[in-house]
Amino acid sequence: MATPQQVLLGTLEDLGAEDFKKFKWYLQQKGVLEGFTAIPKSRLENADRMDTVDQMVKTYCINTIKVAKMVLVLINQNDLVKNFPPTISEPTEILAECERKLKSTLQKRFQSVFEGVAKAGNPTLLNQIYTELHITEGGAAEVNNEREVRQIEAASRKPDRPETTIRCEDVFKASDGREEPVRTVMTKGVAGIGKTVLTQKFTLDWAEDKANQDIQFMFPFTFRQLNVLKEEKCSLVELVHRFFSETKDAGIFRFEEFQVIFIFDGLDECRLPLDFINNETLTDVTESTSVDVLLTNLIRGNLLPSARLWITTRPAAANQIPAECVGMVTEVRGFTDPQKEEYFRKRFRDEEQADRIIFHIKTSRSLHIMCHIPVFCWITATVLEVLLKNPDGGELPKTLTEISTLEPRDLIFYESDLTECGINIREASKYSGVFTQIFREESRLYQDKVFCFVHLSIQEFLAALHVHLTFINSGVRTGKNNTV
Repeated sequence: MATPQQVLLGTLEDLGAEDFKKFKWYLQQKGVLEGFTAIPKSRLENADRMDTVDQMVKTYCINTIKVAKMVLVLINQNDLVKNFPPTISEPTEILAECERKLKSTLQKRFQSVFEGVAKAGNPTLLNQIYTELHITEGGAAEVNNEREVRQIEAASRKPDRPETTIRCEDVFKASDGREEPVRTVMTKGVAGIGKTVLTQKFTLDWAEDKANQDIQFMFPFTFRQLNVLKEEKCSLVELVHRFFSETKDAGIFRFEEFQVIFIFDGLDECRLPLDFINNETLTDVTESTSVDVLLTNLIRGNLLPSARLWITTRPAAANQIPAECVGMVTEVRGFTDPQKEEYFRKRFRDEEQADRIIFHIKTSRSLHIMCHIPVFCWITATVLEVLLKNPDGGELPKTLTEISTLEPRDLIFYESDLTECGINIREASKYSGVFTQIFREESRLYQDKVFCFVHLSIQEFLAALHVHLTFINSGVRTGKNNTV
């Protein structure tokens, strides 16, 4: 049986010199081929028929035959369209080339993203600073109304029974002896416990060929970004194309043929209805509908059942996903005592400085407990590093409140999406201080800028401080909605 390339080559050889020239001309025109990428003139100007076939495969991958048919119609060569049998539309050879091209592009993108994040604010790259998290299997996808700090203190104690510990790279591997990997994993954990960094490390390890190489593509999303599309309609393919344009450039318009992982980080921040009861059933990845319908059908397995899903959330929001849709529940417990010490030694390469900080944290019960939360290790390290550089800094802080209280000149943070508060982002960016790292921008992987506190307690502290100062200054108690 002739390969797709051979069939296409034979078709082009049936074209006269003038028609072949027109064929190449249409391939160079932007906006003519229903959104498909135009091939630069320099690649086709001196290309013969074999060169043209090669250029089309590199550019259009599995859509090569489709594009060829479109151009033949445009140059009034409809009879030659019959040269292509229906079964040749998605050939294996071209599919494999698409996979290699797209996987390589995505891997380079994720590696670049994490390097960019590190250079923008973090002292070291993710691989250098990342410390293994304590992750356990089990836990029900149900509402948990406990105060999060109390949950952390409870999590810091030794468990009453043995737990199944899971490594980052094995999150889809069930421990109950099942041969098939888990389709949908829900990972729970309180704010700042390391859920987002965990998914980033998982993605980076894949991008660097360190783990999960059976997976061809990974598509990490956050619910914050999906919230923006609440009123829009699109297909699953269009959603992926929007956030990962490399897929469209590679000619990938279906994903059934590939092993794909979708990561949805931050279910607790979801503003979509996620109406699993009333949403219509959807099975076509090219059918346009609301993002809410896409997600519920993807999670239920109606849409792209071959895909694997990883959803992260705080415990209180876990019940937004029906239990029957979740194959395995895991929980991020944060750092064990040895992992806390390992983190600070990675964070501070100066051994004497690391020893001093570790000793200081061990002498404060509240700091020692809160440092089970990785983000508090980071905040504490950031604050103490500044204080240790200042010989007149006085006694090191021993409580969460002391850690959170900064000088007024340091209360500078980016919030261009809150300009109604009177803060000018350009003016704020001129200053430096601890808080420029505690209030961060999350826009490197996505199109729209999103600004947030790295941990809810920092926002709660400022909100409480605002209410307290307002009451002292005016005697008026602010309403519950008047928070930072």
